[in-house]
Amino acid sequence: MREIAITDDQYEQLKKASARQQIPRTGKPISDLVEAAIDNAIDGEYGTAHRERLRQAFRESAGTAGPEDFDGLSSEEYVEKIRRGWGERAGALGGNGR
Repeated sequence: MREIAITDDQYEQLKKASARQQIPRTGKPISDLVEAAIDNAIDGEYGTAHRERLRQAFRESAGTAGPEDFDGLSSEEYVEKIRRGWGERAGALGGNGR
């Protein structure tokens, strides 16, 4: 078990968050909130749980686009069409499109 130092404002915010939790009478213990925040920070944006959520979203969305979504072009042709469009827009704005 370790102790951590937090500011008075952080403590007040944790107390408010604890009271908002839907556990009858007592709210959620502040220690649970702190542990969850630390776990989220450790396993957050770059952690395995986040990567697994992304993988699941990709699996669920696979095959949702049909031929009508690509203007009758193959996926490779469609990507090239999009790239040309971005290059033309960037060129019009003074960029090089890359």
